[in-house]
Amino acid sequence: MRAGDIIEQINDQPVTDTDAAQKQVQASSIGSNLTLQLRRNGQELKINARIGNFPTQPAIQEQENSAN
Repeated sequence: MRAGDIIEQINDQPVTDTDAAQKQVQASSIGSNLTLQLRRNGQELKINARIGNFPTQPAIQEQENSAN
């Protein structure tokens, strides 16, 4: 996904707002795949995404330190 992409559907279910999108993602198991229908620059795209874990705070700090 890129900045500016608009999610229109997740697994063929319409996304009406950000809360709906968040609930659909949260209802998915880690490691499962989602099909996202997006609108990017006026064009429709379908992409597959895999649900992962959010990084822990120490992992985030380590990434920030290595970037500096």
